[in-house]
Amino acid sequence: MATFTISVRDVTVDVEKDTPLLWVVRDELRLTGSKFGCGACTMIVYGMPRRTCITPVGTVDGSSIETIEGLEGPEAEAITAAWEGLDVPQCGGCQSGQIISATALLREVPTPTDKDLDAAMAGNVCRCATYVRIRQAIHDASSSMEGGAMTVQNRRQFLATGAGLVIALALPMRGRAQSGTAAVLTKDGLPAGTFAPNAFVRIAPTTP
Repeated sequence: MATFTISVRDVTVDVEKDTPLLWVVRDELRLTGSKFGCGACTMIVYGMPRRTCITPVGTVDGSSIETIEGLEGPEAEAITAAWEGLDVPQCGGCQSGQIISATALLREVPTPTDKDLDAAMAGNVCRCATYVRIRQAIHDASSSMEGGAMTVQNRRQFLATGAGLVIALALPMRGRAQSGTAAVLTKDGLPAGTFAPNAFVRIAPTTP
């Protein structure tokens, strides 16, 4: 059993203490904005972003938790406005974690450098490779909080600025295991043929 505050609501859940917080929030509390995988499970716990798929609920007893559903404050508003202004989401699968981590960053470092941003966002993976837009959106949000103008562009307009997009590819690999034989592993320890990005293509206005 654990008791904590989530989205300004006190809750008590009767679950095993080693149950990951993510599943307690999704299955018991029915707050499904946070997802599993690629850092999309990120929530703010004790004021810091935390990967809740590996956080036992017993370790957050008595804490205050923020999920994407209850995220508030000037930093959250600036981040969501920048996300909309730059049309950041693509498939949207990772976005709850991206927005949570970006908001936590601005609360801690109102004017982050690229180094700050890289460190804060390292645990959030975007399979659609929208990293360029994510980076620009965070800088825009920071600037807007200091009175700067917010960039408003759709994807085509953003591409036209020269920033470009990056697409991750997995080129065909040799060595697929034959039926009845031992699996052949790649140098990364993955079964041959597994999707593992090994090539990246940048699409910019000058791309043929």
